[in-house]
Amino acid sequence: MKLFLFNILFFLILCSSFSCSSKIEKENAENSIQADTIHAAFAKNFTVVKKGDLTILTIGEAWRDSKEKFQYVLYPKGSKAPNGFENAVKIAVPVERVICTGTSQIAFLDFIGATDKIAAISDSKYVFNEKIHKRIKTGNLAELGNDQGLNYEKALSINPDLVFAFSFGRTQSHKKFEELGIPVVMISEFMEDSPLGRAEWVVFMSYFFGKSDFAQKEFNKIAKKYLEIQQMSRDIPHEQKPKVLVGMAQEGSWYVPGGKSYTAQFIADAGGNYLWSENNEKGGIPIDFESVLYKGLDADIWLNVVLARDKKQLYSADSRYASFKAFKNSSIYSYTARISENGGYDFYESGIVRPDLVLADLIKIFHPQKLPEQDLYYYEKMKE
Repeated sequence: MKLFLFNILFFLILCSSFSCSSKIEKENAENSIQADTIHAAFAKNFTVVKKGDLTILTIGEAWRDSKEKFQYVLYPKGSKAPNGFENAVKIAVPVERVICTGTSQIAFLDFIGATDKIAAISDSKYVFNEKIHKRIKTGNLAELGNDQGLNYEKALSINPDLVFAFSFGRTQSHKKFEELGIPVVMISEFMEDSPLGRAEWVVFMSYFFGKSDFAQKEFNKIAKKYLEIQQMSRDIPHEQKPKVLVGMAQEGSWYVPGGKSYTAQFIADAGGNYLWSENNEKGGIPIDFESVLYKGLDADIWLNVVLARDKKQLYSADSRYASFKAFKNSSIYSYTARISENGGYDFYESGIVRPDLVLADLIKIFHPQKLPEQDLYYYEKMKE
C-alpha cells in the first residue's frame, strides 16, 4: 500500500515537473523572439516594436508635461492575449468597431479606407467629412455629444472594440471610458512639432486595422511630395521671403504661434519669414495688441484670421487692424475654403494627414511664381 501511494506521488511530481518545464520552455521561447524596432521617419512621439506576431506601440508624451505612460500590445484576433506587459493595454486586431473623439482621428481612418469601422464620434459639428455626416443622417453612426457631456452609456451600448481619445491634460474623459471597461488608445499627433510628424500618426493608427503596409506606402508618397514642394523655397533669398503675421486678438490677447510650433514650421518650409521665428516656444504666446501692432505693422502676409468673414467684419472687431500693411494691401488668407455647414474646418481634418497640400497653398500665397498653375485648396483670400 505504501509503495502504491509512493508511486502515485512520484507520478504527480513528475507531471508537475514536466508542466513547469514546458511552461518555462514556452516563456523562454517567447523571450527569445527578436524584437525589431520600426523607426518613424518624422514623428518623434511614438515607437513601434514588432516581436513575432505582436506589435508594441508606445507613446512618449500623450499631452504636454504628461506623467502617464501609454503602451499598447496588439495581438492577432482569435489568439490568446500575450503574457507579461502588465502596464500595457492588450488589444486583439484587426478591430471592427471604434469610437473617435477627434477630427484628426477621422481623417486618419478615412485616409486608410476605414471610416466604416467608426461606430460613434463626439463633437460632430466640428467634423467636415461628408461620409460621416451621411452616416449620421441615416442613423448608421452614433453621436456621443461633446467632451463636457459625453454619453458614456450610449458609448457602452454600441459595444466598441476601443476608443481613440486625446487629452490636453485638463480633461480626462479617457479615464471614464477605462472605468467602463472600454480599451482606450491615446492619439497625440498634436504633440508633434513638424507637419510630417503629425501626418505620420496615420501609420500608428493603421496597426489597429491591419493596414500598416498600405498606410506606410501612402504616407511615403505624401512625405515625398511635401519635401519636393519644400525644395522650391530652398533657394529663395531671405530678403525675398515675405514677413508673415498669424492670427488675431481674442479677449484682449493675441496668441501668436511659438517659433518652434507646427505653424512656424509650415511657414519656414514655405519660404516665409515668420515674425516670431526666433522664439523657442512650441505653443501659443499671449501678446498684447500694441506689441503685435508694433512688430507686425509691416507684415506682407497675414494668415489664419478665421474669426472674421471679411475685411469689413475685421475692421468692426477693432479699427486698429486697418493699420496693418497686409490689411491695406488685402493680403489676408485663412484656411476657410473647406468648411462644413456647422463650421468644421477640413484644415484640421484632412489637412493633418495631407500637409503637402497645405504647404502648396502657403507657397502659392508667399511665392505665387513657384506654382503658377496651382489653385488654393484649404486657404482662400479674405473678401473685402
